[in-house]
Amino acid sequence: MTPVELLRYGRARIEREGLLKGRDASLYSGIIGKGCCVQTSFNGSTNGTGDIFTPVYTLFRRAMDAPGMSIIDWNDAPERTKEDVLAAFDRAIALAEGESR
Repeated sequence: MTPVELLRYGRARIEREGLLKGRDASLYSGIIGKGCCVQTSFNGSTNGTGDIFTPVYTLFRRAMDAPGMSIIDWNDAPERTKEDVLAAFDRAIALAEGESR
């Protein structure tokens, strides 16, 4: 899968299943259909190695526009909404599409 495909997959999972944060994300991250956090939204997308996710995480961190903050901390911030996460996915997808041209 390409970074664009992985980002679209993750976005679709959160849109369909819902956003999990903190402890809930840890408890339910492996159960498809129970919701997911940003990092676990890619689970089940590929049988590739962790290296395939490096460019995706880099693109998502750029789209978060929160320098120095980890994806997990950004996802789990109390003020973070599902809409915020979906918007960041949209920005990351646009970045990925721009880089693939």
